[in-house]
Amino acid sequence: TIGETGSVHADAIAGKDMVISGEINGNVKCGGRLRLTATARLTGNIRARTLVVDDGAQFNGSCNMTKPAPSKGDSKKS
Repeated sequence: TIGETGSVHADAIAGKDMVISGEINGNVKCGGRLRLTATARLTGNIRARTLVVDDGAQFNGSCNMTKPAPSKGDSKKS
C-alpha cells in the first residue's frame, strides 16, 4: 500500500493485492488486484491480473492484464 502522502520513484512489485493512493514514477507488477484510488498518480506501466481505477486517479502508461498460467497438472476435460 502506498499512502496519500507516499512517493515512490522506482519499480514496485506486489505478490498479491496492492492499493496506491500516492505517487509512483515507475512500473508496477501485481500478481493480484491493483487499485488506484482517487488520489493516486502513476506514471509507468502496469501488469496486473485485476485493475480498479477510482474516479480522479491519474494513470499515464500502458496496462497488461495477465492471467496465471495453468499448472502442469491442470487440464480441462470436455
